[in-house]
Amino acid sequence: MSEKDIDMIERVIHINKDASQFFKAIQQSAESFELKGRMAALYEIHRNIVQNLKMHLTLKENKDQHTLEDELKVAKNDEIFNECFTKLNAQNDHELIGQIEAAEDQCEGMIKNMVKDSEVLKSTKEVIARQMLYLKKSFEYFKSLKSI
Repeated sequence: MSEKDIDMIERVIHINKDASQFFKAIQQSAESFELKGRMAALYEIHRNIVQNLKMHLTLKENKDQHTLEDELKVAKNDEIFNECFTKLNAQNDHELIGQIEAAEDQCEGMIKNMVKDSEVLKSTKEVIARQMLYLKKSFEYFKSLKSI
């Protein structure tokens, strides 16, 4: 596995780790039990993607230490959910849903663009594409959130 492959997988891990932390925080601050339950489900989707990709990396490659450049890439990914979370703090459950959906769309878009534009192994793209199927579940949750 090349450095580009490892880098791409690590970036997808960080995006989904941030997303899982984001949904955990929303779950804890949500008012309705129904929204709390749906945020818990979204947390699990992203957490499972993180675990699956970490396991893939462990099986495929001994990871080198992170460089400063790697840390800067992670910081850029953090901005999606940090910005969204600051907007959410003062809003009620109904107002949260649109902002959450926008952050999730941005997360999916970033990952799709990384895969599309990257020169990584086909097997790496396939691993990430399988994890993207889990993200599709989140859109099912958003459809149901609009009925809360």
